[in-house]
Amino acid sequence: LNPKNWAYHNTLGTASYRAGEWKGAIAALEKSMELRQGGDSSDWFFLAMAHWQLGEQDKAREWYDRAVQWMDKNQPTDEELRRFRAEAEELMKKH
Repeated sequence: LNPKNWAYHNTLGTASYRAGEWKGAIAALEKSMELRQGGDSSDWFFLAMAHWQLGEQDKAREWYDRAVQWMDKNQPTDEELRRFRAEAEELMKKH
């Protein structure tokens, strides 16, 4: 009903990631970022994890580092972002 709402695309990207649809997650998160001229850590941690799942470790690391920098500067105590960060760290340590 509102295709220009970035939050819907962010939620779709997160849900797609949780469902194991890595490419769909990336597409939805990229749309979220496009709609708000860049995005933030709520997009980037999931982009990092989706790229990691696809074997694209360099891209994953770039998105993860960008997410960490933004979070540390803008919302260091946000609990949701802290959970996403921990999840991404755990995933990227395993492999």
